[in-house]
Amino acid sequence: MTRHKTLQPSTVTPPFSRYSHGVEVAPDVRWLYISGQVGVRPDGAIAVGSEAQLEQCFANLLAVLSEAGMGPASTLLVISALAHPDLLVAVEAVAAA
Repeated sequence: MTRHKTLQPSTVTPPFSRYSHGVEVAPDVRWLYISGQVGVRPDGAIAVGSEAQLEQCFANLLAVLSEAGMGPASTLLVISALAHPDLLVAVEAVAAA
């Protein structure tokens, strides 16, 4: 049974990748809001370089999703700066199950 409905309005340009412009979720679904994950390893060290930080962001995100028994979905956003000058990427998420 599908717990959500993807929204792709004909009046909006189709997505450039494998995502939906919107998702409508059934009212009886569990929600999980994951705060912004940055490229910091479990030992507190900041990964070096944007690729390594992005990999660590997703590892952190997947760990939180796994803890809740859920799987991932994401949005990429480019910003000019984060709270610490050595941090190059951050990922936040909302999940429903």
